[in-house]
Amino acid sequence: MQIKGMLSRLFKGQRGAAMTELLVSLPALLLMGLGGLQSALLFDAKTTINYATFEAVRKGAVNHAQSDAMRRELGLRLAPL
Repeated sequence: MQIKGMLSRLFKGQRGAAMTELLVSLPALLLMGLGGLQSALLFDAKTTINYATFEAVRKGAVNHAQSDAMRRELGLRLAPL
C-alpha cells in the first residue's frame, strides 16, 4: 500500500504525457515511413521503364529495327505500370 502511494506522488504530474509525445512525433514518423514507401515505388517504376526500353531495343535489333515490333514490345513491358 505504501509503494502505491509513493508511485502516485512520483508520477502525479505526468498524466497524458505519453499521448502528447505520440501526437507530436506521429506526423514525423508517418512522413518518414510514407516517404520511404514512395521512394521504393518510384525506384520500382524506374526499373520497370529501364527493362521495358531494353527489351524494346532488343526486339528492334532482332527484327531489323522495325518500329512496330519495338512499340508493341514496349507497350507489353510497360503494361504493369
